[in-house]
Amino acid sequence: MSTSPRVKIKDTVKPDTAAGWLKQGKGVVAASTAVGSPVASVTELGQLVTDTAALDAAQGKAKNKGRAETTARDAAWRTQQTSYRAFVSAVQKLCDAAIDAEHAKAIAASAGLPYKLKPPRVLPDLRGKGVGNGAVRLYGRRPTPKHLAAFYDWQQLGADGKTWATVATTNKARALIEGLTALTSASFRYRKTVNDVPGEWSQTVAVVVR
Repeated sequence: MSTSPRVKIKDTVKPDTAAGWLKQGKGVVAASTAVGSPVASVTELGQLVTDTAALDAAQGKAKNKGRAETTARDAAWRTQQTSYRAFVSAVQKLCDAAIDAEHAKAIAASAGLPYKLKPPRVLPDLRGKGVGNGAVRLYGRRPTPKHLAAFYDWQQLGADGKTWATVATTNKARALIEGLTALTSASFRYRKTVNDVPGEWSQTVAVVVR
């Protein structure tokens, strides 16, 4: 699991008006079509160029606020919003495929697109939660690559605090343990066996039974 922050491109525009989208679209088109831009070859860029130009023309005609011209401008605006978001989605894929966050930021910046850094979501190797009626659901982690065949042994710590007992064996990285005493804390661990090779036991997780 990646521990690097993710560059998340914003697909909204402020102000959320036809003029705001037109200004943003023009800026993105200018940046993205510049010589040497790494996003110049993105397929969706061509449609954005076309739709932004159409919105520009329609916006000019709607300045007198005629009903027909305003309706046409709004239709062009909606079309440009669609192509803008399609372009954002395509650039987001390039950012996600970048070797690190710095390269991803450079890609987004070259397209003139605003972005934010999202911290990585790092889950513990073993998680558990009480689901009611004396049951606990446990979640492990699948092997990498995920297509590898694996099965999982789940153990619960005995009342003596020393002895482990196997309470489930599954083909998926999760298990439902039932028949526990509500309003108590139960401790569990698991290990995965990949290609018939057992791994190490995980760290222990304590779960409040409900």
